[in-house]
Amino acid sequence: MNPLLELALTSEDWENGRTWYTYAGDRIDSVCKRYGVDGTVGRGVFAALSPGMRVEPNLDWTSLILGGWNMGDDKPADYPVPYGWKPFTLACDIRDTGDVTLLTGIKRTAFLANLLGDFSRVTVDTWALKPFGRKTVSSPTMHRGISDAYTELGEATGHAPAHAQAAVWCHLRREIW
Repeated sequence: MNPLLELALTSEDWENGRTWYTYAGDRIDSVCKRYGVDGTVGRGVFAALSPGMRVEPNLDWTSLILGGWNMGDDKPADYPVPYGWKPFTLACDIRDTGDVTLLTGIKRTAFLANLLGDFSRVTVDTWALKPFGRKTVSSPTMHRGISDAYTELGEATGHAPAHAQAAVWCHLRREIW
């Protein structure tokens, strides 16, 4: 049984899910234009920072990094560092080399693909796991099962898998706020 099929997703959830990745990409592009950085690189920096980072602080950090902030520079007091500095080192490396293939891990690479317009892949993050009562993915088989559940939801409703995942994300965040 797919618990995603039981969610009461609204038309607003679906609209937000359908447009979320494009909207995020547009916001990243505006930062990239400000600093003369390629949009793919900007999306790579944003994806590198994404684990555990809320969207607005991630955009703030992406802007700071693309603007020239480096590891070792003072951290602005109101900028969170949720899971240590490793994602920031990766983000700076992507900025410095322009090489988004430095991104590893199935979540980050799927997230980057979604930000670049490939909506056939599912970003399985903490929020994507909530309807399954999980906090982490313990195996590739579990990841595939969760990704398949979002694909099934998308097929049942006429949406791309990434848009189905984003609609659930929007729904869950709306429900808890």
